[in-house]
Amino acid sequence: MRTLASLLILGLVTFGASPDSPATQEPDLSLGIRQVEEGEFDQAVLTLDAAARRLQERGVSGETLARSHFYSGIAYLGLGMESSARDRFRKAWTENRTLSVTAREFAPNVVGLYGQVQQQAEAEEAAARRVAQAPAAARSTSASSEPPANKKSKKPVMLILAGGVAAAGGGLALAGGGGSSTPPTASNPSPTPTPTPTPTPGPSSEPTPTPPPITAPTPPPTPTPTPTPTPTPTPTPCTNYSVALLEPSNGANVPASGVEIVCELTAIGPATGCGNTAMLFNLQPAAGVPSSIRVAGPGPRYSTKWTPSTGGSWRIQCCADTGSPTTERRCSPQIQVNVGPSGFESPAAVTLDSQLEAPGARGQVALNDASPLLQEAGRQWWAGEGAARRNRVVATLVEAQGPGVWRFSLGGASPGSLRVESGEVALLAGDAVVFRLKGRAGERVAFTFDAAKR
Repeated sequence: MRTLASLLILGLVTFGASPDSPATQEPDLSLGIRQVEEGEFDQAVLTLDAAARRLQERGVSGETLARSHFYSGIAYLGLGMESSARDRFRKAWTENRTLSVTAREFAPNVVGLYGQVQQQAEAEEAAARRVAQAPAAARSTSASSEPPANKKSKKPVMLILAGGVAAAGGGLALAGGGGSSTPPTASNPSPTPTPTPTPTPGPSSEPTPTPPPITAPTPPPTPTPTPTPTPTPTPTPCTNYSVALLEPSNGANVPASGVEIVCELTAIGPATGCGNTAMLFNLQPAAGVPSSIRVAGPGPRYSTKWTPSTGGSWRIQCCADTGSPTTERRCSPQIQVNVGPSGFESPAAVTLDSQLEAPGARGQVALNDASPLLQEAGRQWWAGEGAARRNRVVATLVEAQGPGVWRFSLGGASPGSLRVESGEVALLAGDAVVFRLKGRAGERVAFTFDAAKR
């Protein structure tokens, strides 16, 4: 693919990096940036993510690691994978918060999405700081509200001491009064008076007042308890589903006036929450700028009218967007259609059923000279335009956590034409081949076949 001028305008000047800066001395990073500039987003994602891992293993951070994450985010955005793009932009901002992303250097969708990620990250940090400062403020308020300790007054003590002095003075005065040498003369005691009897009161003529009746206080009304609201359950995100592209069919001839594309999302087993989903219709011409159409709704079927911008071969794929940042996006197998006047004959088409079975595996598959396509562990179905004679498939293991196998089954191949070029073969039968994998990054298998004649 050529440079996507509508998506981005790139260059080493983006971060103010000089040719001698550490960021420009990383071969894998330079290769990934060049792939983004040329619109090779599938390859750029693999190159830049691997470069970021190697930089982190070497302890490299800051501007160089930020560039790797940022350009990886642009590649994911070009593939229509916005949640992965947001994740890479957040990592880039974390590594270099002075990152400058301006409209003079990048397209509006890149500048807008990065700005959203930056604002969200800054808001989360501000909220965390407020939460951390709240306990200290509470402790300061509690200490200032405590009343001072009561101090005992000394005034009563002083009063007691003054009373003691007065009593002592009185004692001194009495001692002074007894200074006469003549002894006191005893006097005769006075006779005890006869007590006067107290008269007994007679009955009163006034009636005894009747006390008023005691009224019991009315108890306050018992408050009616407020019912506790039942919490609304949070819907479980759709995590178990499949996506199928129903129309048009693989290899169909599409008129230049356009065609309706129909995709369907099907929940598998007990999956829930699959109703709030949008469908992305990814459209890739053989040469030119890829595009996407997003259709939201309850599903399970989604459709859109597509008018091709150019003739020739196109690849179409449907991907479901469940709205969950933790759910891996699932897509339908790619199909290939041919755009031209009605009645024209399409070139030979071949299909490839690829099944990668290894723990934590991820790889890429390329047919002839086409750009490699990403594949996660599991099954993927590919369709492409076959050559008139010999066709070649090259599959590379990008990463894995252990050994496994890689199975391939062909459609549209001439019987008996399958030939293995490289790789450890476990089984070869008709139009199918199985390779053993040791689980090492960079393992490559390759085989050729002839397309069936029409």
